[in-house]
Amino acid sequence: MLIINSHGINTSVGASQVKEAIASANINTENCSVLCVTHPKDERESSIRDNAINILGFKCENIFFTSYETLNNDFSPDIIYIGEGNTYELLEYMQEYGVLDYIKKHTNAIFIGSSAGALILGTDINLAKFFDSCDHYVWDKSGLGLFDGAFFPHCSAEKFEMFMKNVDPIDIEGYTEIIPVGDDEWKVIE
Repeated sequence: MLIINSHGINTSVGASQVKEAIASANINTENCSVLCVTHPKDERESSIRDNAINILGFKCENIFFTSYETLNNDFSPDIIYIGEGNTYELLEYMQEYGVLDYIKKHTNAIFIGSSAGALILGTDINLAKFFDSCDHYVWDKSGLGLFDGAFFPHCSAEKFEMFMKNVDPIDIEGYTEIIPVGDDEWKVIE
C-alpha cells in the first residue's frame, strides 16, 4: 500500500493528511513501527517525531530514522515514510547510504511518500526537474519502482491538465501513468 501526499509529516497539514489516509485504510499506528527516511541536512527529525506521536498516534519507541544501526540489523518496519526536500539530494543520499537497497528488501511494508518521497516511490524521479533544482548530477534517477509510473506532487488536477497540454511528450515518455497530487489532498494506492 502506498500513501501519497505533498506535505511532509513534519508539518501539521501533512501529518493531518497522512492521518486521514491511514484512517481510511484502517491502519492502527499504536503498535506499528515506522522508519523515517529524510535527508540528514534537513534537520526535520524532531518535528517529524512530534507529529508522528501527537497527530498520527505512534509510540515514541516505535519511531526510527535511517541510520547505520537501523539499516544493518534485522529491523523490519511496518511503515516506511519517505519525506520531503530536494528530490535529487534525497535520492542521492538514499543511494549512497544503502537506503534504497534496504527498502527494496522490505516491500511488504506500507509506504508513505510526501513530496520528494512520492516521486521516489515511482519508476524514476525525472519529473522532479519541473520543480527541484539539481545542483549536482544524480547519475541514476531510478526510483523504488513500487508504482509503475510517477506521482506528481504539488500539482492539482487542474494544473496537471495544463501541464499535460504544454509539456514536451518526451518529458513524460515511458510512464504507464502519472498521478497528480495537489497540496490539499492525499491518495492511497493499493
